[in-house]
Amino acid sequence: RQRPGVVGAMARQAAAKSGGGLSATGLLMSAVLLALLWCGFIVYSLNVGETHDRHDKKDHFAEGIDKLFEPAFRPELKLHHRKPPPERRHLSSYTAHVVRHSELHAEEAGAPEPQADDPDKHLPDVVLPDLKRVDENYPVYDDLYDVVTNWNPDDPDGVPVPFYEKLQVFNFSDPEQQAMAAEYRDREVPFKVFGVPNVDEVVRKWTDDYLKEKMNSRGVQLHVEESRNNHFMYYTNKPMGRGRMGEWTPPTKRINLKFNDWLKEAYAADAHSLANGSVHHYLTIGTNPARKHGHYVSDDLTIFSTEVENFFIRNVAANKGIQCRFGERGIIAESHYDSGRNFIAMLRGAKRYILNPPEACARLGIIPDRAHPSFRHSDLDWSDTATAAAHFKGVPAIDTVVREGEVLYVPSFVFHEPISLGLSIQCNSRGGTPPKEEGKSHIEKCLGVKLDFSKYNKMTGDRKGLRGKQHK
Repeated sequence: RQRPGVVGAMARQAAAKSGGGLSATGLLMSAVLLALLWCGFIVYSLNVGETHDRHDKKDHFAEGIDKLFEPAFRPELKLHHRKPPPERRHLSSYTAHVVRHSELHAEEAGAPEPQADDPDKHLPDVVLPDLKRVDENYPVYDDLYDVVTNWNPDDPDGVPVPFYEKLQVFNFSDPEQQAMAAEYRDREVPFKVFGVPNVDEVVRKWTDDYLKEKMNSRGVQLHVEESRNNHFMYYTNKPMGRGRMGEWTPPTKRINLKFNDWLKEAYAADAHSLANGSVHHYLTIGTNPARKHGHYVSDDLTIFSTEVENFFIRNVAANKGIQCRFGERGIIAESHYDSGRNFIAMLRGAKRYILNPPEACARLGIIPDRAHPSFRHSDLDWSDTATAAAHFKGVPAIDTVVREGEVLYVPSFVFHEPISLGLSIQCNSRGGTPPKEEGKSHIEKCLGVKLDFSKYNKMTGDRKGLRGKQHK
């Protein structure tokens, strides 16, 4: 970088201007120049062994000096050395301090007195409910107004510590717990599992380099939505009677953006705490349900691309393929229901999900018009406190955080609002409505529509035309 040479030239020039004397001004300038020389030496020493591993540590002072001397600051340098804020360390995985509810009481009984400067020091990050078999009292709901005011959806960093999980969480690798999870699934109630071997394998496999290679491969189509803020409302491109809607404007726009560029933006959004009012990008890819192999997503996520029924896909003929969503910090997908039984695997980062039963439909601001491009989605801003006060008091809700390596089950017709707490990757797959179609009657009464999924549940081979019908 030749900074010592530049500093030396500056010193000689200053000495010449001062006539060779050591005045007070000259001494001051010499001290400043020596300080700059010393800083340059430190920066040079630090940069010699620098690697580009994103988990490496880098001195923040040296980073500031780089900004001073570089003609143009390169933001990717910060991305390589990004570290998650310590207050969110528990969101990424179960490597943090997690206990069951009964274990918490045992810990509290023998816990030391908390320090004055850290009153929650002895508390765990996540408290799970005690394992139990499903009964008529599950799930336990909170008040939606309390859920969104205690932790505003627009605040991805506002997670309470400890976070009290309300959903049952099972270790899929434990045969007894897997059997318990199957009972919850068959009762059509939400729950989570972890320890799924295929999911754990994909979590390890889907590194940045692997995804860059696959996303830039021939035949992989990316779908990128751009929003002027962190809110994303789903809409369909199909006409569906749109002509009679007047001046309807799509809530987001679809753009061309390469995966590598999106990834840089997502890391920058984490590093700089991207503001809610800034432009956000939501990237999705999907697989053809008729093709079980040939796409890297289908080849890797075999639990969803199965050709025979398994724990996650109960109706292979009605399976709609795999949809993967790559979220930036703070992105909110407005609340909605899906008719298919939905398993959601978190492959990187974490998402918050706010769940509501079908009975809550009338209080959630769900668009009832089948002709509307955003039919079955909420048009309310759940982050607005006035809206929450007017609509959400007394509405049943579940607040859960789905962490890397977990799989969430969202039954048919259960409303869910996903919120990305940072860079996140999730893939989900839906497989037909349940045999008894639990929850459908509440949706029909709420929206004033008649829903018929008989053809959807018997789909085999060619699915053309049925996908659009599913959303009507």
